Amino acid sequence: FLTALLAVTIFSFIRARKPATVFISAAQMNDVLYSDIDNIVKVHVNGIKPGDVQVTVTNATITGSGENYIVHPTETHKTTIYVTTTKKGKPDTLAVSAMRVKKIPSPVCYVGNIRDIDIIEKENLLLERGVFARMTDFDFNMRATIVSFDMTMHDDSSYVTVTANGPAFTPAMQYMMKKARFGDRIFIENIIVAMPG
Repeated sequence: FLTALLAVTIFSFIRARKPATVFISAAQMNDVLYSDIDNIVKVHVNGIKPGDVQVTVTNATITGSGENYIVHPTETHKTTIYVTTTKKGKPDTLAVSAMRVKKIPSPVCYVGNIRDIDIIEKENLLLERGVFARMTDFDFNMRATIVSFDMTMHDDSSYVTVTANGPAFTPAMQYMMKKARFGDRIFIENIIVAMPG
């Protein structure tokens, strides 16, 4: 009887250890990473010290520590994030999270509010300073910079092309626009855009 009572008493003090709760999130996009740029990823594990947690990835490089990491995917499609710790000298997987990897969308170039073929009054065109690029449908704080572009316009009997280095219209381009007559076509083409990363 005493032995049985002792066994029950010992059992009453044994509590099962709760599994660690792991939170993995892409800070700027919900479970989506973008290739060829740095993506901020937060990893939080309840019940385990940050120094005892290891975070590794596939199809990407990773830097950081604690709860803050930078993941730089090297391929599109998918990156898998593994969160592990060491238990009794052996690796113990706490969580596995697969995140989609997308390409950075191409910037859209504008002159004023014109992005495609359109008609603009000469007076309004002459007010514009140059060509600029926007990142549309993209939540990252990323700026696209115009490196160079060509402007082509039919001048009497031939087409004349002028190249600008940077986003601003050159004096030669401004002169071409001043000479434009009703019905003339101006082509902005061969636009080169620099992206971070």
